[in-house]
Amino acid sequence: MERVEHLLKELHRESVSLSAATNSAADAGESGNSWILPEIGDLYTMAMTMEKFIDFFESHSLEGVPQDALDSLGDLLHAELTCDISRDFVHGWSQYRQIVEEARWIHGVSSFSTPDIAKAIGKKVLEGTKVVLIITPDLVHTLLEGPYLEMAKDLWRYRNLKFRVSRIPVRIGLTVTDKALSFGLFTRSGHTYDAVYDLVSRSPESLGWGERLFAYYVEQSEPLPRYIIKTAVASLFPGDIQEK
Repeated sequence: MERVEHLLKELHRESVSLSAATNSAADAGESGNSWILPEIGDLYTMAMTMEKFIDFFESHSLEGVPQDALDSLGDLLHAELTCDISRDFVHGWSQYRQIVEEARWIHGVSSFSTPDIAKAIGKKVLEGTKVVLIITPDLVHTLLEGPYLEMAKDLWRYRNLKFRVSRIPVRIGLTVTDKALSFGLFTRSGHTYDAVYDLVSRSPESLGWGERLFAYYVEQSEPLPRYIIKTAVASLFPGDIQEK
């Protein structure tokens, strides 16, 4: 609301200046206020998006969404809120699997995984789909044990699969492909990811929004091999020796 008030004041000030000018048409091109109306439009679509998904945003934490992404939430106006639960109340992931199966490339940010997700993405890797996944340090350790380890041994030799490890907390779930966006959040407490409700969209604006958010997390991450080496060195040289 403060941004709206500021923009309206700027628009009023520029309008007064133009009305006092002898050649309004000429001055309008030089006034520099051409940015005001588009920004008001952006704020309007953002407000419409917040209103459309008010229950979703009020019950979830936006902690993992950077300010630039919050400012452009209007790009998700044409998304749909999906509830992906099977009849027996076990998460079915049917809609998510569809997004993955039809993708020509996949960019993802996540703090958790399931065997079903891993199998779906692993299948795409074997088909040659380029996949870049940003995961948390905790998820790294999960993928290096149990049922994931065997899949990892088969997949990590493929150059079209890249893992990066986030240096900041991950409080979102993001998958963006050439065709669709799936975006989820942690619950309001910030401790539990809501694996049921997602915003899903196929609009070009939403795909661009998802790619910018993905790029933000890329900047805050490092390649998995580098992370593993650093972790190994830290275990060999703890404390003061590590710092030196």
